[in-house]
Amino acid sequence: MSRLKNSGFTLVELMVAMTVGLFLTAGIISLFIGSKQSYRTTESLSRLQEDGRFVLDYLSREIRQAGFKGSCIKSPNNLLLEDSAKGYTADRFDLKKPIKGWNGAKGDDPSANTGAMNDYVAGTDVIMFKHAATLSGLEAASDTSSASTTIALEDPNENLNSIFVITDPYGCDVFQNRSINTASTLSRASSTATPGPGNKDAASNKFSHDYEENMEILLLQSRIYFIAQDANERRNLWERRFDKGSSYEDIELMPNVFDMQITYLTDSGTNYVEADSAWTDTNWEKVIAVRINLLVYSDDDNLVETPMSLPFMKNDGSFYDSANPFPDRRIYQMFTTTIALRNRLP
Repeated sequence: MSRLKNSGFTLVELMVAMTVGLFLTAGIISLFIGSKQSYRTTESLSRLQEDGRFVLDYLSREIRQAGFKGSCIKSPNNLLLEDSAKGYTADRFDLKKPIKGWNGAKGDDPSANTGAMNDYVAGTDVIMFKHAATLSGLEAASDTSSASTTIALEDPNENLNSIFVITDPYGCDVFQNRSINTASTLSRASSTATPGPGNKDAASNKFSHDYEENMEILLLQSRIYFIAQDANERRNLWERRFDKGSSYEDIELMPNVFDMQITYLTDSGTNYVEADSAWTDTNWEKVIAVRINLLVYSDDDNLVETPMSLPFMKNDGSFYDSANPFPDRRIYQMFTTTIALRNRLP
């Protein structure tokens, strides 16, 4: 009579196998979580660097052209805009004052000249510039006399209320177009229509000189950049445009910009300095370069174990250090660039 042999696993073997399985599962989960966190960190850092470079490139391209007015080589420009109208300020529209900045909450309030900046973050800097480096795509159909109130065009203008700069080597004129979009003309007729500021009386305020058909027809770009919070209290970089006169448009240029600090170099200085509330137009005329320091942060939170600290100087002179860290566990990075104003260099 043969004895039957037991087959299968014992309870001890099953428990050992389950324990080993649990360790393997825990290891795989830990590896997955670590890989996911590493991916989130790498992806966030990549996007952060891309955002920072984009903002610096954008600001550099625009600001370095401050004061540009085409082929006009003379210093003054003939401003035909109604400077006594509501909505007009020299900071917005006068090309002879191409750049201005505000040092955080110090000095005069930028909103007094540019309109209220909703949800502006106090302590961050503000900068404004103007240039006529944007081609309108329009060509004059004939010569234009200094007494003319219109400029004949080859095609419809499609730029009602835009601020135009017409220019040649003998001078340049700035006015607001009042011709409807279907008209093949530009008109500098005086008008109380909105948006302002409108133009001065055309009969007593002529173009600076007669223009030939090959004049340049450019668009004035007037921009202001500032940091503001959105509905979720996230700090973003905003761009305000005055291209259509006193009726401005606010555009979120780039999200996740935490701070912006700006310093300036004058033609008689050796160091970059903050904007001073005591600066007059004469001081701003001496600015030849701008240095912008940006602090950009990641979109995702919980990417670092503890809040970061960086040697980024705030408006009050303090830093985001261990005593004053950032308010969350996002990644923060500094970006810096120096921009020479081409139209101020010798």
